[in-house]
Amino acid sequence: MSPPETRFRDSAAIVLLRGAGPSLDVYWVKRSDAVGYMPGFQAFLGGKVAPEDREIEMAGAASDEDRILRACAVREAFEEAGVLLALDVPEHGAMTGAAGAPAAARADRSPAAARRARGTPHPYQPGGRAAP
Repeated sequence: MSPPETRFRDSAAIVLLRGAGPSLDVYWVKRSDAVGYMPGFQAFLGGKVAPEDREIEMAGAASDEDRILRACAVREAFEEAGVLLALDVPEHGAMTGAAGAPAAARADRSPAAARRARGTPHPYQPGGRAAP
């Protein structure tokens, strides 16, 4: 008898870093102790691909799969932690930052902020800083 075929879900995660060397910060989330699956587990932001991820255009993606997974990771960062990843484009249209790197910003109107305002629990809670 053959073992059952393993089915994987399309999903993506994103690792947010700030700083360098001894001052390197790594952002992760801690799953709520109230959830049934892996309570208290610390993980990077991420989750499974949603149908709307397939519709998002994303410059610089090597393939459709790459574009969809990047869109998923960016959306999950916003939903889970209110971190909005976007290009910093001033009025004159030129990108700033290292090679036009995305700038992370806290978003006051994120779905996570709305859930907190309503008192609705979420399986993730903001994590902390990496150990030195």
